[in-house]
Amino acid sequence: MDKGIKGVLNHVKEYIKDVFLDKELLLRDLYFTKKHTDIEYFNQASILMQKQDVECVMSMKCWKQEFQKEVQSKKLERGIAVLIPTLQEETITLRPYRVFDIHQLDLSKEEKNNYLLEHRSHLSIVIRTSNIQEYLKICNEIRWQKEMLVSYLKTFIFFKKSTQELQNFYYQCLVSTFNEELKITKQPIIEMINIKENECRRVYKNLHELISKLHFYFTDFIVEYTQKVKEEKEREAVYMDTNKGIKKRIEEAKQSKHGRMDEDLMPDPRAFDPEYDESFDEEDNIPPFTQEDEELIKLSIKLQEDF
Repeated sequence: MDKGIKGVLNHVKEYIKDVFLDKELLLRDLYFTKKHTDIEYFNQASILMQKQDVECVMSMKCWKQEFQKEVQSKKLERGIAVLIPTLQEETITLRPYRVFDIHQLDLSKEEKNNYLLEHRSHLSIVIRTSNIQEYLKICNEIRWQKEMLVSYLKTFIFFKKSTQELQNFYYQCLVSTFNEELKITKQPIIEMINIKENECRRVYKNLHELISKLHFYFTDFIVEYTQKVKEEKEREAVYMDTNKGIKKRIEEAKQSKHGRMDEDLMPDPRAFDPEYDESFDEEDNIPPFTQEDEELIKLSIKLQEDF
C-alpha cells in the first residue's frame, strides 16, 4: 500500500478515537452520516477530519447532474480527498479522489439553502417523496418511534451481542440523529461512554451502518405498523359491540359524575318494552286509602258472613 494512503488511514484511526471523547464532534459525524449513507465510514471520517464545517459533498460531476447546469468550484478552493477502490492488473487498490462540499461551489445562497433544506437526510427524502403520508397520520396517533428504533436495532447481530451500556448508547445516537425526521418531542440526550481504543473503529463503523440503513427499514415498518393499528381498532370496535362491551360502557356511564349515572343517561323503560302501558305506573304508585275503599271492604265482609 502507498505510504501516503497508509498515513491517511492512520490519521483516520486517530480521528475516530477523538470522536468518542467529544460529544459535539460525535453529533457532527452523526448528522453528516444521515446525509451521506453511500459514503464508507473511513471516507466519512477522512472528510470530516479535513473540513470541519462540511455539510454536503459530491464529486463535481454529480453536482453538475444535481443542478443540471455547469457548476464550478470557487477560486482557491481545493477538493476534499477520499479513497476509492480501483482495479489495477487484477488487483484492487485504493486511489485518491476529490469531492466538493456545497459551500465550495460557485452557487447562489438561495440555491444552496434550498438544496440543503430538501436533503436533510435520506430518511427525510423517503418521507417526503413516498406514499406513506397517510400511514404516518395513523401512526402519529400513538407513540411508535421507540418501538420502531428498538425493533430496528435488534435486527443487527452486533447490537444483540453488545453490553447494555453500549446498546443504550446506540439507541441514544439514533434518537439524536433522527429526532427531527421522526418528530420525537422529548429532547434527545447522548450519555458519552468509555470506549476502549481498540474498539473505537468498530463502534464508529457500527454507528455508520445503523444510520445508513434506517431509511430502508422505515418504510416497511410504517406499512406493517399501520396495518397492525387498523386491525387493533377493528377488534376494539367488535368488542365494544358485544355484551361485554355494552356492560363496560354502562359501567363507565355509572362511574361518571360523582360515581352515579346521569339522569339523561338513565334508560327509558318504553325503549325496552313495546307492550308498555301507562297503567303500570299507576299500579306501582298506589293512591292513598279513601273512605270509599273502607265502605267497599265492609260490604265485602258482610257478604262473606251471609254466605
